[in-house]
Amino acid sequence: MTSIATKNILSMNFTAKNFSETQAESKGMNAFLSLREAARKNGIQDMSLDEINEEIRLARNETENNKNG
Repeated sequence: MTSIATKNILSMNFTAKNFSETQAESKGMNAFLSLREAARKNGIQDMSLDEINEEIRLARNETENNKNG
């Protein structure tokens, strides 16, 4: 049989875990919303997946070219 003290400790750990997960979700959502706002301000909020992939490809090529001098 589980003691009352053990039940309370288990309950507190569970509550603390949920609180941390909620904080992480909130921080993640705030970061996401901040990125969306930055995209809107820079006029790139409506980029297609193909356009995004092309930007990534160009950035990778630029980085590779900089490494090779």
